[in-house]
Amino acid sequence: NGFFAKYAIIPEKNAWKNPKGMKPEIATLQESMGNSVYTVTSQEVKDKIIAVFGCGPTGLFAIGAAKALGAKKIIAVAGTKIHIKIAKKMGANIIIDRHEQDPLKVIEDETNEKGADVALEMSGSPEALKQALKCVKPTGSVAVLGLPTKEISIDVSKDIVLKDLTLRGVYGRKIWDT
Repeated sequence: NGFFAKYAIIPEKNAWKNPKGMKPEIATLQESMGNSVYTVTSQEVKDKIIAVFGCGPTGLFAIGAAKALGAKKIIAVAGTKIHIKIAKKMGANIIIDRHEQDPLKVIEDETNEKGADVALEMSGSPEALKQALKCVKPTGSVAVLGLPTKEISIDVSKDIVLKDLTLRGVYGRKIWDT
């Protein structure tokens, strides 16, 4: 009944037949991309400044989705040279190396101290979630796909309530829509 097995049982309506000749390394990206598209589309991104925290596969796909959906500016927070390189290819306008720059300071500078309209937390990092909440302007929104491995302490009053933020958790994807 589970995965990491030779065979698995799923409802027929969830089965997807890939085209013949599709390489397995491409086919396996569909789930991750669907999660990214669902996260991006859970917020309004057209003509908005988007901050993406975490540039692993889901974050990189989110950059491409936000670009395709008309984001005005995409600011990516990455942690490796390869992710920085790919984030640029995916359409990020500003790329922050979190090891060399303070993401909050760069986002503040890039938004004329207003903050991002939308933040997408794609990494599961406690620090990234805290930064995502802090970088968003009042009445902005934060969507969280990353799965932290431990509890996170956040200042709900200061970083959510008094900023009138919308905070959205995203789990999985809408299988046929994303």
